[in-house]
Amino acid sequence: VVTLKEARPLLADQLTHVVANAANANIATALRETRDDLIGNHGGVPPKNGALDKLNSNDPVSAITKLQSAISFLAQAESAGAGDLTALKDMLGLVAEGIATDTYLAAKARFPNPSPGQAKTLATIAALLVQGHQQLVAHQYAAACDSFKLAANKASVMLK
Repeated sequence: VVTLKEARPLLADQLTHVVANAANANIATALRETRDDLIGNHGGVPPKNGALDKLNSNDPVSAITKLQSAISFLAQAESAGAGDLTALKDMLGLVAEGIATDTYLAAKARFPNPSPGQAKTLATIAALLVQGHQQLVAHQYAAACDSFKLAANKASVMLK
């Protein structure tokens, strides 16, 4: 699993290249929106509203939400004629899975001897991760991100 920090420059470069070669304005707009969700836009200088910014501010759920939005914009670009962007959608989905998994592992490490309630919550999170992974493999990106967000949220609550 690649981290968002590792994937960000690669994905941003790919998106910049694809935007530059976009066949029409609708494709270019959707791809720019994808890039903005990933790396932020200049609503602040430096940008503070991209997925990595959310992750750096210890908000894994918002980071996954940004990735989910980016995937949605890639789907819009595809429907506008951008061609097959499955590899980019898969990469963003894997990053979302990695964020949720890291949050789960942090919660699990905090409770090496969990109470029955904590153990139940950890098991629920693990099941959500498996469900999200299966959805991701089936290219059900929105559903996968929803599962990952729910898992990350439950784990984040445990970490507070």
